[in-house]
Amino acid sequence: DTSTNNKTDWTSHTYSLDGMITKNLKLISSFGQAVSADGKSNASSNSVGLSGPLNKDFTFTGTVIRVVQPGKPLHEVMDVALSNAKPVTMLGIKQLVFTAHMASGNDLNKQNEAVTGKVSGFIGKNQFSMEYNGLLNVNNTASIGRQFTIISDRNEKQPLHFDISYKARNLNRSEVQLIRKYNVDWRLFKTGHLTFNYQSLPEDAAGNVQLTKASSFTYRHNLMKMLNLAIDYTTGKNMTLKTRTNKFGATLIGKLNALNSVDVGYSVDLGDQNGLHTDCHTVKVGYNYQVDAEHSIGLSSAYTMNRAQKTDDIQANLDISTRF
Repeated sequence: DTSTNNKTDWTSHTYSLDGMITKNLKLISSFGQAVSADGKSNASSNSVGLSGPLNKDFTFTGTVIRVVQPGKPLHEVMDVALSNAKPVTMLGIKQLVFTAHMASGNDLNKQNEAVTGKVSGFIGKNQFSMEYNGLLNVNNTASIGRQFTIISDRNEKQPLHFDISYKARNLNRSEVQLIRKYNVDWRLFKTGHLTFNYQSLPEDAAGNVQLTKASSFTYRHNLMKMLNLAIDYTTGKNMTLKTRTNKFGATLIGKLNALNSVDVGYSVDLGDQNGLHTDCHTVKVGYNYQVDAEHSIGLSSAYTMNRAQKTDDIQANLDISTRF
């Protein structure tokens, strides 16, 4: 198509080419050019697009646009996406879902780009996903995120369950931040139960990183029918407030027989807060005797040793209970 604009004495030409590259892949393109009457100025606008399924599983869409005008910076836009229409089985991975997208632009010499990709599926009965997100804004701010997640078989009959989330995040080319979340639940020897949780630099609802770390470990074990062992260990750290806590506790509690019960434990409390350091160690011993159905006698004692320039503490109790 050729036309002439009498007001500006520009002559323009436009060409289009559409068709099927393959049985399912469609091409849409256009090419335009305008030339001034004196031949000293010219402008062009070109676009090419492809869309359709590459095979029975994957679909592709892509567009490239390029505009050149006299006295103005180059304008370019590209948008490409690849995905599968429905989950597939491939390379031993079941229910595989794949998506990838890239959009970029160059307008007035200001570049912007967004790249995303995700792969998810099942390896056996364990679910996994991998994600990538990259962003470059026109003001030259940037962010990159890479995340891996795995969730074990949720069958309650399985003794071990876990889920792991690991994300590496970089904002504006600064230090890489590791956002991690680990959870483990494990039944051991039919009489033991272990749990572990760890979290570092969690993100809030707006995606802002919180400068905290926390972990917890618990173990429960039935030593005898009525005697139980409990172990707990927790840690916490707040980098903004510059605080830290570490706590450990082990307790043996339960009945030795129908009349005698014990409660024995050891705990440690370490921490730093507002410039104060805590370092306490506590030992406790308790014994209870059931005289009969209506009377019992209990003896207990606890000794706390403070290593942070504080006074030690000791407590003793005698408890007599009866039913009126």
